[in-house]
Amino acid sequence: LLVDAPRARLWALGWGVAGLGLVALALPALRADISVGTGDVSIADVITGSTAGRALAGQGALLVVGLVLLAVPRVKWSRVLAAVALVLAVAIPPLGGHAGLAGDHAAAGFAIGLHIAAASVWAGGLAVTCALVVSDRSTAAVLLPRFSILALVCVIVTAEAGLLSASLSTGSPLDLLGTAYGSIVLAKAGLLAWLVWLGWQQRRRAIDRLPDASAPALVAAIAAIELVIMGLAMGSAVVLTRIGPSPIPGSGFAPLTLVVLGLGIPMLIVAIRPRGWRVTDGLPEVAAVVLLIAIVEVGGVGLLSDVLGTVGVIIETALLVGAGWLAASASRERVGGLTVLAVGLPVALPPPPA
Repeated sequence: LLVDAPRARLWALGWGVAGLGLVALALPALRADISVGTGDVSIADVITGSTAGRALAGQGALLVVGLVLLAVPRVKWSRVLAAVALVLAVAIPPLGGHAGLAGDHAAAGFAIGLHIAAASVWAGGLAVTCALVVSDRSTAAVLLPRFSILALVCVIVTAEAGLLSASLSTGSPLDLLGTAYGSIVLAKAGLLAWLVWLGWQQRRRAIDRLPDASAPALVAAIAAIELVIMGLAMGSAVVLTRIGPSPIPGSGFAPLTLVVLGLGIPMLIVAIRPRGWRVTDGLPEVAAVVLLIAIVEVGGVGLLSDVLGTVGVIIETALLVGAGWLAASASRERVGGLTVLAVGLPVALPPPPA
């Protein structure tokens, strides 16, 4: 869609066929699952009688439409329509789950569909863009700036749809802090923030240097890190679909929340702004111990939240991020603080809730 590259069209045809094959395998598997509970049913019964079956059938139909349009000779409108059909095919599966378009779940199904479609375009587009510019550097000057704009749109849609989905799935911000489901949502948000920063690095360090011949290689190097983080985010999304929102309101800080607020976000802050507080530059071990004490207080004692309620939770959150920032900035060039954290963190973290 973004550049006239026959190789990309062949890749799209191959992946479309693979996707269609997976749909063809999923229907008999779904039939077997339904037959266990209701007796023997046919594929037609699965498609007409279940939301998941209709979603799979719709996905297969859209994949067929996309493949036919991709096979049409170089006509721009056919590529646009093929892209629309394939993005819709990606967005359909959430409608077959517990958040399907029925009653109060309509907004959740729509948000998750948008979220998955935007993330898929972003991740798949990044992989194809890097493969193309590395194999054919003449495409870089046109493809990279265009994909940069598309990636920005995908980031905005992914973040907004993810925020809507999280707000519908969790009862309050405290549930994000105190439940396993909420802490994984926070971890995904942290990974998204890392991806935004890496995308900005792509723009500043590589795309803005075009037509420099070294730009494609630098794009690919940064993209390799991005794709690993995208894989972690997608893996956490799979976990979220399996565990579902907690029926019990959250309380306190879950262990993963402590790691995200005390390590993940501070490391991102230091990456964005490397200059830390000079007082701790020579004392990484001391800064690490301060972070461990903050983790014990917030995750184990919780004195401030017990006394001050919501205000205390806000203060404890700021305490975690601040102590983490001190430890991360002090450990940039010396590993002593990292050693202390590696030894002390398993002890400082509270046990997960039963």
